[in-house]
Amino acid sequence: MNNSLQKSKTRVSQTLFKYFRKLKFFHKEGVARDTLVLGGAQALGYLLPLAAMPILIHRVGVQTYGLFVLVQMFGLLTQAVVDYGFPFTATRAVVNVKNDCVERNIILVNVTIAKIGLYLLCLILATFASLVSTGMDYAVVLKAYFPYSLLTLSSLLIPLWYFQGLGDISRAAIFTSIARLSSLLILFIFVRPTSTLFYIAWLYSIPGIMVAAFFWLTSLPERADWRLVRMHRVKSLLEEGRHVFATNVLSIGLTNAGPFIISTVSGSATVGLYAAAERVAKTISYIYGPLTQAIYPRVVAAFQVGHESGIDFLKRVLLLYIGSGIVLGAIAFFGANYIMAVLGATNGESANVLRWLAVWVLVSIVNNVVGLQLLTALDLSRYYMKCFLVSSLVYLASAFLLTRSLVIVGPAVALLIGEACLFALVAIKARKLMSRDYAAKN
Repeated sequence: MNNSLQKSKTRVSQTLFKYFRKLKFFHKEGVARDTLVLGGAQALGYLLPLAAMPILIHRVGVQTYGLFVLVQMFGLLTQAVVDYGFPFTATRAVVNVKNDCVERNIILVNVTIAKIGLYLLCLILATFASLVSTGMDYAVVLKAYFPYSLLTLSSLLIPLWYFQGLGDISRAAIFTSIARLSSLLILFIFVRPTSTLFYIAWLYSIPGIMVAAFFWLTSLPERADWRLVRMHRVKSLLEEGRHVFATNVLSIGLTNAGPFIISTVSGSATVGLYAAAERVAKTISYIYGPLTQAIYPRVVAAFQVGHESGIDFLKRVLLLYIGSGIVLGAIAFFGANYIMAVLGATNGESANVLRWLAVWVLVSIVNNVVGLQLLTALDLSRYYMKCFLVSSLVYLASAFLLTRSLVIVGPAVALLIGEACLFALVAIKARKLMSRDYAAKN
């Protein structure tokens, strides 16, 4: 009996070893290294709102925290607009010319100009919204948005996409981590029960801007030559990334629309309770951000070898995502009451929201592989965008209907419905792309 058990353990360990070796997970320049480096920087960006949540709830109350969540929602939309599709398209462009310092400088300055233009567009739209806004809460939120949006400039001044293309992201990742940790530290030191939303937004943004400006001035491989800016290059970059951009904006907009939708039927305290559970679920979901960025270039390279090679690699990626997603989702689902209590949201409704969102996390992880990794790698981002648009409409319709009857749980249920709709749509295409017959023809 013991010998049989030992043999089973040995077979399992050998299977796992072969799986990760084929995925090149633990190579010196492999997925694990890039994921850890990118994860160290990006995870802080995802964990920062979660770590700040108990500080703000205990010091300024759930109501002010609920308003701050709305500020963060607008900030995330701004970041999505400014990022555009550059984390994929611009990174790929840098990889192709990484040994040509002039050409990569051209990419750097033109992408930066495009990002600045997109940021200014967001400020113009926010200014217009603040002028026509009639609700007192939204006026306060929009006023706080302007200093908070400066965080976008910190990500612009530390171009992770550029250093990822060069294959040297360590220094950029370290500075990104320092910028985010300093924001949390300043928030912890200076936030008081009397702090206004506008003041909190300034505390959040100033440290990151200072660290990012220092990085830009001292750490670029070569000095940015603004004489290389060409409007036709800027236009070309925007054209190339438009489908990825549309999908990203829809994704971030919809996954952050819950607090806004709840605010139309309930008060800011309810918004804060929903946002507390949403922060936990998104933190789990965001863990896959750096993993996706690390794996994506390898998926593209595998498909360049051959369609069947790409599909085999993607199946191993899918197994990794589903396995880890089940574990993390189960922790969130069964530990919902304890997790929310630790974070200061003791209301039982927050735990119910987290349980629904835990299931959503698993479905969204699968969609990440089947949709983003497979369809984008095969230059089918336009099809993926159309699928996302349909599922977005399903989500919005469901959210507005369910929130009126279920209130705080409504957006979470609607998010799961929308994600399931997206899975059904991309699975139709993915089934054909991953079939043996299709691989033989290509």
